[in-house]
Amino acid sequence: MRFTKTFLIQALRQLDREHGADVLTVINVRPDDPFDFASLGPCCNCGLPGINCGQARDCRYSTDGPEGLHAHVYGDRLAFHLDAVDACRDVVNHGVKDTRAVEGAFIGAGIAALVAVLSDSKSISGAALVGAAIGGALGAAAPARRQKVVEFRDVIARVRAGLLAAA
Repeated sequence: MRFTKTFLIQALRQLDREHGADVLTVINVRPDDPFDFASLGPCCNCGLPGINCGQARDCRYSTDGPEGLHAHVYGDRLAFHLDAVDACRDVVNHGVKDTRAVEGAFIGAGIAALVAVLSDSKSISGAALVGAAIGGALGAAAPARRQKVVEFRDVIARVRAGLLAAA
């Protein structure tokens, strides 16, 4: 039996619920796993860079819900997770929900404004704006949730043991 994209999405949804809102479940699928890679369809990164985790490239796939299936492609595996917001459909909300861009922007603006005040700068708002842009860019490179990585073969074992629903 080969498992499909639909199964993978359902497993990620269920594991995300089990792990809690502050955890990003990642399922590693390896070439010899019983997964139907053709069920994914074509790889598209939607013109957006992923957070650099050492992957060769990123692939994004739509789901039947608001989230997006995101794969980091490594030489020995694909690491799948669900973004809270599909980056291909809503890049702004993806940045807000799935990264630390907002927190970075606030911190950057605050630090830059403080430095401007302490240095008697005449352009505190300009400094805050530049700080927000830099902080937002740095925050966008940080995931919003900590990761819990599981292997696809372990997910299959949970399904066979009746501990995880099969799609």
